[in-house]
Amino acid sequence: MSSTDPFTSTAFIRDDVFIAAAIETKGKFVGFMKPDDFLDRFLPMSVNAPGMPPVNHDKFVPIALLKNERDMYSPLIEALLPFCKDITLVDTSSMEDSETEAFLHRSIEPDISCYKSDEVPSPSITRTRNMLSYIELKNREPDEPFGVDSDDPIELDSKDARDTRGQLATYANAIQATQFRTQVLSVVFNRSRCRFIHWTRSCAIVTEGFDYTSEDWLATFFWRLSHAGDVARGLDTSVAPLNTVSEETRRARRALKISDDAPIFKISVIDDQSKDTNYYIVSEPFTKNHIHPLGRCTRCFKAFDCRTKAIVLLKDTWRIEGYEKEGDVYRELHKHGVSYIPGLVTAGDVGGVTNTCGKTDDISSSSKHRVHVHYRLVLDTVGTSLTGFDSTHEMVTAVHCALIAHFEAVTKAGILHRDISVGNIIITDSGGLLIDWELSKKISLTGPRALERTGTWQFVSIRLHEGLGQHIHNVGDDLESFLWVLVWVALQYARSDMSGGLAKRNYIEQDYPAIKRMTLSNEFLARILSTLSSKFGGRYGTLLFDMKETEDQIAAEKWKADLESHEWMLGELEKALKNTEWRNCGRDGWVKQEFRTSTPETSWRRKGSDSYPSRNIHATVDLG
Repeated sequence: MSSTDPFTSTAFIRDDVFIAAAIETKGKFVGFMKPDDFLDRFLPMSVNAPGMPPVNHDKFVPIALLKNERDMYSPLIEALLPFCKDITLVDTSSMEDSETEAFLHRSIEPDISCYKSDEVPSPSITRTRNMLSYIELKNREPDEPFGVDSDDPIELDSKDARDTRGQLATYANAIQATQFRTQVLSVVFNRSRCRFIHWTRSCAIVTEGFDYTSEDWLATFFWRLSHAGDVARGLDTSVAPLNTVSEETRRARRALKISDDAPIFKISVIDDQSKDTNYYIVSEPFTKNHIHPLGRCTRCFKAFDCRTKAIVLLKDTWRIEGYEKEGDVYRELHKHGVSYIPGLVTAGDVGGVTNTCGKTDDISSSSKHRVHVHYRLVLDTVGTSLTGFDSTHEMVTAVHCALIAHFEAVTKAGILHRDISVGNIIITDSGGLLIDWELSKKISLTGPRALERTGTWQFVSIRLHEGLGQHIHNVGDDLESFLWVLVWVALQYARSDMSGGLAKRNYIEQDYPAIKRMTLSNEFLARILSTLSSKFGGRYGTLLFDMKETEDQIAAEKWKADLESHEWMLGELEKALKNTEWRNCGRDGWVKQEFRTSTPETSWRRKGSDSYPSRNIHATVDLG
């Protein structure tokens, strides 16, 4: 999809999702590899593959000369037919996959989709859940996404080039998001130029352009893909679809409370300490982080434990190499008796060469990316999302329990969580739990561990927002994140008459007037938010703090010191929650508020990137 002169027959509306995907993946393309090196590394010849038929280049030459892109599809499929054994290429350019809705809910329609021959969908010929690979074609030089000349950058900076990269990323991401994949291979054409791309959770590796009308690499790609095993094709073989009915599957469906026609899978987890393998049956994930093109891409499932028959939480993620494994963090926390965290059942790396990605130094010394390792973790508690509260007292109780866990982790185990967010606090029968310790860090360790900033930006402290790369994440930053969790949930889900967004600094500086404008129905929630935000004003020199500093320098210094420790915040929450009137005021559970959102082109940034957006397109409230 591209734009040319407006008000002409060649003009197109730019796709905001492609723009957003291009922004998310900016700087994440690595190149350029030689086509033969690419094939040998990512699609090696199977030892059982027969010799490839000779390539008739006369069939490919006319394709590159066609004026209309759509006219290229059928002859290209026909020319590649001799090299596709047990795989089928299908023109899917005119039929969207309505089931996809992965990145920003975008359905996709690649020009040509590649399926296993026995899995070609019907009657809807576009089904991302079945795709092995895809082909995207262009026949305009401005649409070329990558550098062509020796002095060109890898990522060309025109809007048309950007949109093409975003389109390619959106399609690859849809395959990764709807399947269990370790990698995706794709092909992009522009006239007579062709490239291969290898997509992972870390980056995308691109070949230099080659002329498919005179070279054999394109035919070789599909011949090797035809004879490759599932691992080389990028399928996660540690996950098996369960298509037959057994007593185990019937029991799992009942325990998971899913219908008889819901897809189910058996996933293996190898414990990295005992080396025991355990099996779990899951259906669809209840989290959505995996719909993004890059990053940890975590999926969480309610899972049926095939050994104990219990319902547990299974987390499938791509952990950052260099960070302590989350399972090891849980073991350390439990060793020190930290409260309000879930119990660890098992955890370990998935293993295998395709389950580590991002090591690209041998391809480009100038490209540095996080290395991600496929990892699974099983916890004994599923819990309820913090936004699913029955009462505001229940919600604040869960946050209080999480704050106790945070306090004990710091004081007993010397571990700082570093990613306090709405998604990392859950409601349980006993109050709440603090989860997702994968970005945590020993307080005794100094210096950065990753190439990019981590954390969920909506809840990151103002200090870290305004001083990107200048400050070390400390206890006070996490404590402030607890405040932003409460504010975010209140804005999004607590009953109120509010109809607009607030910026973080304005919120802190205005204190009670900001709370008042939220017009929360529950006065007790409004009161504790006002108390906490007023206190945090000491970090940023609010008028109230400046007055205190003028009157009593010692008291002002104590105020600032308090903000770097848990005791004051724990005390305020405990005092508020003891109010029997609040506890007994009945159900004032969540209500979804509606607010305007910003546009992807101006606001979208990668989670964990060094450039934070000024607005949020996931949440419906602008917190600045």
